[in-house]
Amino acid sequence: MKVKHLKIENFHCFKETEFDFADQTTVFIGKNGTGKSSLIKALCNAISFIFNKSNNSWGFSSLSNEVSDLGVGNINVREIYHNGKIADYVSLQCKAEMKSPPKDQLDNKVLLEWDFRKNSYEKATLQNSLYKDAYIKFRTHIEKYDNYPLLVYYSDRYPHVNTNLGSNVKTLLNENNDIGRNWGYYHWSEFTSCTEIWQKRFIRISNLLLSIERSLNDVEDDGARQTLLKQKAHISREIDYVIKYLKLFTENDIKGLSDRSADFKISSVGVDGVTDFYLKFTFADGVQRSWDELPAGLERLFSIVFDMAYRSFILNKGMFEPEGIVLIDELDLHLHPSFQQDVLLRLTYTFPRVQFVIATHSPLVVTNLRQDDRNKVIKMERKGNEYSHNATGNLFIHDYEYTLYEVMQTEPRNFLLNALSERYIRLRGRKKDDKANEVLMQLRELIGDKDFLVFQEKLESEIANRQL
Repeated sequence: MKVKHLKIENFHCFKETEFDFADQTTVFIGKNGTGKSSLIKALCNAISFIFNKSNNSWGFSSLSNEVSDLGVGNINVREIYHNGKIADYVSLQCKAEMKSPPKDQLDNKVLLEWDFRKNSYEKATLQNSLYKDAYIKFRTHIEKYDNYPLLVYYSDRYPHVNTNLGSNVKTLLNENNDIGRNWGYYHWSEFTSCTEIWQKRFIRISNLLLSIERSLNDVEDDGARQTLLKQKAHISREIDYVIKYLKLFTENDIKGLSDRSADFKISSVGVDGVTDFYLKFTFADGVQRSWDELPAGLERLFSIVFDMAYRSFILNKGMFEPEGIVLIDELDLHLHPSFQQDVLLRLTYTFPRVQFVIATHSPLVVTNLRQDDRNKVIKMERKGNEYSHNATGNLFIHDYEYTLYEVMQTEPRNFLLNALSERYIRLRGRKKDDKANEVLMQLRELIGDKDFLVFQEKLESEIANRQL
């Protein structure tokens, strides 16, 4: 499932606007308050129609059955656009496309069109008749191919606010059997993190696998042995599926990477501990770290990949490669510049069938995205109460300073330093020493006395070089 188009009317800051999304990656940039988070929230609401419960979901068992807090998004009055007065309604008109799995040679496509609409008067409800046809098409498609799309949103607070573990979740963690497939959508659009839930399950079944392997050494009865082997294969499939994507994400052979450090590549993932068990990573440089020892940037990236892989496994039992829609706010949080440069490349390499919708403030992220018919960058702007957006063109051909200054309208931190230095050099070249000394004093005030003499020597060396 991939979203193609969204028309927003009267939602949050948007009176009326439309967005087209690229097939693989759409990145939104813009200053705070330009509507990036509102756009992501609109998408979450629009997509949530698939969790409809009413009218027995038009002949289908609801995907929200038995899963806590899973249902259609609820737009409250405060979220409806107002400029002096509240608008009469909110409308999120969406178009999406679903394709048959790669193994299907017919390459069937289904176009979904729906309106997520609600009036603003008291006690108004969603007009579910406006998404009924799309819902029936969606459910018919996933039932036909037995392939549930991945849907998940990662907020700018992810993964540092954990989801509360209610009784249903604790039961889920303690069961040895398969998890119900719709649990792959648990808290999919919340700002909280489910990573702790998947970690606890991963640790428990890893320990169970170890116990089974020990039992196999002692069991002689053929029937009992076959039962244990089936259990081992079943558990191994879940563990191996999740580890596969963590390793893919940290692979160093990806074409186009700027950083191939061995301290990022995962060699193995295991469980350690005596009474309190935890996940442990072994990296290619030999260093071992528990999950809690990871730097904040790596913890967030690994949490996203781990969560995507686990949800995908639960949804389709490891039968398909992850496919669906993933929304990430502030992708660049806590990341070293080298990781900011490579993060989109790593994500799309690891999950090539996933559509990413990203918000970021990093020129390093957008400048390293090769824009084509599958990838685009959209700049969002605001002037007063007027919101607008436009595609930026291919920023891959420009350097970071161009993107920061020309596209993001932010002067590099050393812009004034460079401008004053050039002015000083030109004035010296023209023998205008009095004015040059005035500029030199400005530079001294900007730099500070401690480092000024070293900087002045560099200026004099540059002047000498230009005179050669």
